[in-house]
Amino acid sequence: IDDETLILEIVREYLKEIPCSVYEAQTKEEAWSIFTKEKIDLVIADVRLSKKESGLDLAEDILKANYSIPIILLTGHDDKEIILQALRIGVVDYLTKPMERTFFLARVNEAILKRKVHLAQEKIIETLHELLHIPQEKMLFRMSIKERIIYIQELVTIAAIKKERDW
Repeated sequence: IDDETLILEIVREYLKEIPCSVYEAQTKEEAWSIFTKEKIDLVIADVRLSKKESGLDLAEDILKANYSIPIILLTGHDDKEIILQALRIGVVDYLTKPMERTFFLARVNEAILKRKVHLAQEKIIETLHELLHIPQEKMLFRMSIKERIIYIQELVTIAAIKKERDW
């Protein structure tokens, strides 16, 4: 998501090296339209989409709407305050333009891998909740990978205790 066509073209060209579908948007409205219609595994957005729209606002809106999509923000400025704000709201990475292809692809691949791990853990947790008849927590998507592993271990322990009691 970027208001600059050249940046969209560069990102699209870089992403040809990764087997994925690429959806482009130049505004928050276009981006929301895509989110509601497509399965999205990663968002790459410019910090400044236009004079009126901010990639930070978009990232915050995505995360508030319970989307657990990893977000990488791009910017032409190395503003430490914006970087801190982005990380505080849950953005997974922050890259400055121009982006070097290899570094960009490494960051994208890492974000996609984390997303896959997140989705696998989510499925394990959902299955354990069903087996144990425990209501699903709403804020699980905010947990880190490590916190999810600990939570899964706790659910497995509960399952083992329940199984022992049933014997």
